[in-house]
Amino acid sequence: MAGPVTHSTAEWLVDRAKDSLKQDKFYEAKSWLLTAKTLYPRNFYIQHEAYNIERNARRVKEAADLFCEMFEQFPDESPLWKDIFHIIGALENDKPDVKGEFLKDMFNCLPEHVQREALLQASGRCKDCIEKCCVMLLLLRRFPDAIPKNGVIII
Repeated sequence: MAGPVTHSTAEWLVDRAKDSLKQDKFYEAKSWLLTAKTLYPRNFYIQHEAYNIERNARRVKEAADLFCEMFEQFPDESPLWKDIFHIIGALENDKPDVKGEFLKDMFNCLPEHVQREALLQASGRCKDCIEKCCVMLLLLRRFPDAIPKNGVIII
């Protein structure tokens, strides 16, 4: 019985945060989500919503910190991987739009080990061979020291 109550309480807290955002009360929304994260630290939905708020506010460092936390705590969540592939699209784009530029900046704020692991795991999740090669090339361009171990995969 505790599962559904916990989930609905978490949703209620996130809904309060969203309502605060609609009223342009950014810090109130952050307070609701901080409360939710404190009560439910292992809830991906709450973490992802906090990340979305920071991303939409274009707060690079804060979004990167939350993204890093999600990547380390919830590596198998499909919304996270959707975000990662959006970031990869921005990294591959020579002339990104404002959103793409933000995603590039945010990715560059991530610790190097998270950048490397995200690209490596993303290549493993690619279903298309060409897409996998593109992600691997992106990994190798950013981390030349990965060539001896991962360069052979492309060949």
